[in-house]
Amino acid sequence: MAGAGVAVLLTAAPYASATDATFTSIPVPTAGGQPIGITTGPGGIWYTDAANGLVGRMNDDDTITEFALLEADSAPTAIADGPDGALWFTESGTNAIGRLTPAGEAVDFPLPAVGSTPAGIAAGPDGNVWYTLRSAHRIGWANETDGVSEIQLSGMPGPWGITAGPDGAMWFTEQSANAIGRIDVSSTAVSSIALPMPDARPGAIVTGGDGALWFTLKGTNQIGRMTTAGTLSLFDLPDAAANPTAIAAAPDGAIWFTETAVDKVGRLTGGGIETFPVGNAPKGITVDADGDAWVSVDDDGLITRITLDGAPADTTAPSITIDQPAWGAWTVRGSGALPAAYHCADETALAVCRGDVGDGEQVTDGTLGAHVFGVHAEDEAGNAADASGSYLVFASAAGTLLDGAHGGPWLTLSLGMDLPKGSADPLGTALMAPSDCGTGEPTSGWVPADVGTRVSPQGTLEVRWRTDRPWTGCHSLALWFTAAGWEGPPAVFGPVAFTAAGV
Repeated sequence: MAGAGVAVLLTAAPYASATDATFTSIPVPTAGGQPIGITTGPGGIWYTDAANGLVGRMNDDDTITEFALLEADSAPTAIADGPDGALWFTESGTNAIGRLTPAGEAVDFPLPAVGSTPAGIAAGPDGNVWYTLRSAHRIGWANETDGVSEIQLSGMPGPWGITAGPDGAMWFTEQSANAIGRIDVSSTAVSSIALPMPDARPGAIVTGGDGALWFTLKGTNQIGRMTTAGTLSLFDLPDAAANPTAIAAAPDGAIWFTETAVDKVGRLTGGGIETFPVGNAPKGITVDADGDAWVSVDDDGLITRITLDGAPADTTAPSITIDQPAWGAWTVRGSGALPAAYHCADETALAVCRGDVGDGEQVTDGTLGAHVFGVHAEDEAGNAADASGSYLVFASAAGTLLDGAHGGPWLTLSLGMDLPKGSADPLGTALMAPSDCGTGEPTSGWVPADVGTRVSPQGTLEVRWRTDRPWTGCHSLALWFTAAGWEGPPAVFGPVAFTAAGV
């Protein structure tokens, strides 16, 4: 991907009025504390205190437990919830990667290059934590058993933030090279996508709920979004020179970020960008499972929780109803006689309702066999849903089954299935049920039908249905095909109206 062109979408996100929110600020216990990195983890919210060489945990009752690290001057900064149940963090003061269990047992892993400047850290899909070394221009990975391992990047890219991507790789920002990098966790092969804006200075990075990569752009005062294919969208921030620093993804699809230079936190959704004042120099941010944002406020020595008031976040996917093709639907090839009928609904705002063909348009009927009809829906909160129906296409369908009949005879249906000469009878199961004469819906349970079948030399299937003399009202016949590639729903024929007259 190195040097690959980037498709850029300049997205004008409206500046939304800030949602009402409740702010709860808790001072860190140790005097002079400077909380920097913050993450969700075992038992609460964890943060680093760079000034005091501590890692703290915000408990569920809003009390704080702090753990002293091995070196008072370790200056812990970035922190991540590791795949092994421990907390991992960068120690810029002692040039190490640290690990802390929830019980407070700490261990350091010294880095091989002097003055590496460890910057970002994140859990990987391979059981390791991955980290960036800004001054050493390296990417590293670590676990409790093997310690640290690193590879040297080409040039001087200045890697900064890092995150596990939606494709199983680790993605990172290259602040000095003005690019977004990718490293394969198995082969450690590295590639990068150059950003087209001069001096964009990408910083923190996270994978959003939409499967895209989101990152801060300090140099252009923007939030960037990039797909793994390299399509880039840019969102201008409402405050000039906001210095976007940290970034986090919320369960409702929103993207939260800190604006350190203007003492605010931002929230980006499909409805726009809204900002919240939070005190002096917010640095790190994380979002818990309830959707509350947690911010480390460096200059004030605070951990601040932001809870949005009002209606809860929309996490419910839209509903999809497919009326046609319905259960047992069938049609004849090229007839255009099976129109699609479907609709979608959402509790808030529906954004997309799209089927393989439009509502009311004819389903595809040019190819024989079983077909699947799909519908996709999305709401404005980014929740998505998919549903499908299925139907059969015959070459022809002719016979007395579609006409009124007296009870008692054998009724014959000829299905032009274009079967190979001498092929086996493809009919699996045949059931019948009394049915509503208008809708065809069964009025009682399906029971085995008395049918006889044969494949003609012309490749058609003839189905002979033995009916009962006392039948009145309407009955339907359901046929399941299990051979010759015919897999799918049953084909339902009828309803056939019967009279009680003898035959």
